[in-house]
Amino acid sequence: MLAKKYSKLEKLIISKDDRFLLNRKQNDELKKNFDESIILVTGAAGSIGSRFVERLIDYNFKRLILIDKDEN
Repeated sequence: MLAKKYSKLEKLIISKDDRFLLNRKQNDELKKNFDESIILVTGAAGSIGSRFVERLIDYNFKRLILIDKDEN
């Protein structure tokens, strides 16, 4: 019974949809920091990297460089 409750709580904490939620102040600060920046993302094809890149599209950056190494 405890395992079921823990499983639900764990899913809420580690949810892919909620992992990168930002409040308005944090979002505005990132927009200011990324403005006209060159951004390099390593591991861009991984689960966290790809989600991060999806979120970067909303920002005004100068150039986005994506790097990933095939693990095979």
